[in-house]
Amino acid sequence: MNRLNFLKLAAVGSLSVITAQLIRKFSLRIPGDVLPGDFVSGPDGNLFQGTADGRILASTDGGLAWNCSANFGGQCQVRDLSVTGGRLLAKIGFPGGAFELASADGIVWHTIG
Repeated sequence: MNRLNFLKLAAVGSLSVITAQLIRKFSLRIPGDVLPGDFVSGPDGNLFQGTADGRILASTDGGLAWNCSANFGGQCQVRDLSVTGGRLLAKIGFPGGAFELASADGIVWHTIG
């Protein structure tokens, strides 16, 4: 599936939702919908973890407090997070497909390809 078809299917309307700075300034405990697996240590040393409801959580204090650094919507699921070449990579799934994103900071995300 190409990006154009994804945008039509997901009704995102604009990648500004993805590339905008989606920081919420609140701390939270790790919710029950966090996907199994280890936390990912980002290029800047922060910890990141994906959730089943489309969020990427970040911790700057070793996991004591968590902030929502990106929210791709409840229809999405963060299936995988990894670090390659100094960038965070996320695999995002949604009903009918999946896509990959990359970020240098965990806040601004861009599609790959």
